[in-house]
Amino acid sequence: MRNEPLLISFGGVVIGFYGCPPSVWEEPLLLFAQPDAAADVRIHVKETAVLPKPTDALVLYTAAGFRMLGSGTKRWAFRTDPYRADAPAFAALCYDTGLPDELMLFFDPRAMELNVQSLLSSIMLETLLLRHGRCILHASYILQQQCGILFSAPSGAGKSTQAELWRRHRGAQIINGDKAILYMEKDGVKVSGLPLCGSSGICRNAAAPLQAIVVLSQGRENRISRMGGKAAVKALLSQMYVRRGEGESVAQAMTLASEAAARVPVFQLSCLPDLSAVECLEKAIKGEMHDAEGTDAIKISAQ
Repeated sequence: MRNEPLLISFGGVVIGFYGCPPSVWEEPLLLFAQPDAAADVRIHVKETAVLPKPTDALVLYTAAGFRMLGSGTKRWAFRTDPYRADAPAFAALCYDTGLPDELMLFFDPRAMELNVQSLLSSIMLETLLLRHGRCILHASYILQQQCGILFSAPSGAGKSTQAELWRRHRGAQIINGDKAILYMEKDGVKVSGLPLCGSSGICRNAAAPLQAIVVLSQGRENRISRMGGKAAVKALLSQMYVRRGEGESVAQAMTLASEAAARVPVFQLSCLPDLSAVECLEKAIKGEMHDAEGTDAIKISAQ
């Protein structure tokens, strides 16, 4: 174990990890290190062969590979095998709702190797960030002329393809191929990378003003429209990482989605996997749509 804390910035929220083994001190986590910052959230990591066993706690909710117990203000979040309902837990995150930014993470090294992926999967990262006004969005994040563009859609809908087209034809930089952190500041909506990137393998540390969010689907022609209020909020919520069993987190996510949809354009783009899709979106971002409210749409067929 290393004595100094590992201080990592997630969209400006600094999480301090105390007592982490050397296996965690590696990229991509170290790309986001802020060694001189003050921690907003403190997580003390402890290796143990026996996880906490609360005797008077109730099961608050369960999800795949996850079980939340509570008693009064005490909370225990246990990680388990998502494919075995009867599997024993191999990590436990413990905290008091009165001090939600002071947490203990216990892990059993016989059942779980602690590395960057397993660490971040065990700390309820999406919940911690929502408490601080940030959300993780399932999206490919590109940086174009110092502004961020997010391509959001379920897996397989073409996020990586569109990001690569912008890199190839417009010189954009792909910051993260799978996830981004979305948050509000006084001067607008911001987006940043984070040290999780799914199977894309593309993970960089960069924050920028957010220019547009693009909800993708595959099509036989390029068709784009600006999504209005409720439709935009619903589309964003469907791609946010939120624990549905936590009412407070859901409410925070809805607030963020509403604010983002009100302050940046959310486009629905049905597109082809070629340069014409880039040109279609480029025109929309420049304000050359027929109707800013989305009642009309631009159609650009492949040449």
